Amino acid sequence: CPEPILHRSLDNFDLLSLSSLENLLSALKPSGSPVDPVPPHLLKETYSVTGPLMLSIINNSLSTGVVPRAFKHAVVQPVLKKPGLDTSVMSNFRPISK
Repeated sequence: CPEPILHRSLDNFDLLSLSSLENLLSALKPSGSPVDPVPPHLLKETYSVTGPLMLSIINNSLSTGVVPRAFKHAVVQPVLKKPGLDTSVMSNFRPISK
């Protein structure tokens, strides 16, 4: 039986390749996040120029464990767990970050 995830540390990540970053970007939803200053379509359109720089930032963060402060913010929206649940009960919601 595998060890529960609670006992593992998150300090060893595989670095991304340019092709895996390109695959991740191509899967982005067009809507993006309200706190993201760069819309997904712009990331996709400029990938041929900005891809290596983005890859360097991401891999540096993964290898050092340092996440840029701007990446630590999200808008959290409560979403009902199931349709029809009582909206006055907070436990019927789950947080979704945008």
